[in-house]
Amino acid sequence: PRGSFYQYFENKEDLYFYLLGEQTRERRTNFINLLKKHHGDIIEAAIELYYGFLVNMPDEEEHEFLKNAMLNVTHQVENVFTDIFEAGHGEEHLQEVKALVDKQLLNISEDKEIFHIMQIVTAVAFRNFVEKFSKELSDEEALEHFRIEMNLLKNGLYRRT
Repeated sequence: PRGSFYQYFENKEDLYFYLLGEQTRERRTNFINLLKKHHGDIIEAAIELYYGFLVNMPDEEEHEFLKNAMLNVTHQVENVFTDIFEAGHGEEHLQEVKALVDKQLLNISEDKEIFHIMQIVTAVAFRNFVEKFSKELSDEEALEHFRIEMNLLKNGLYRRT
């Protein structure tokens, strides 16, 4: 009923951002599990998370919901997707990620840089989701583009001398 709806949400937009936030929380937990599976390799965990996101979309309704979210990007929508280790329980999850990351794989001097790595990886993933929906890429094409960009991040943009 309408009255019950407004007990929990201010309006439809509030519900929309609540649902996006719920999906982000699920992906955050999944990422932590993948980080464990890949022995602290952030990039490999991100690639598997991205792949899982593409192939495990349960129904057409969720696909359309996410397509609408990606194609109508606002700063608020982008923040829901890219700030997965901030607001609320985000700091707790960031600490868990920091503990799981194999720092020997990374070119960092301080743990606080892991937050920035996570921001870069999630921003690249978000941009790739937008590209998938806006260019109507197949899952395979979208995954290939994401893998290329993740490998560029993993191996560096500059040649080593």
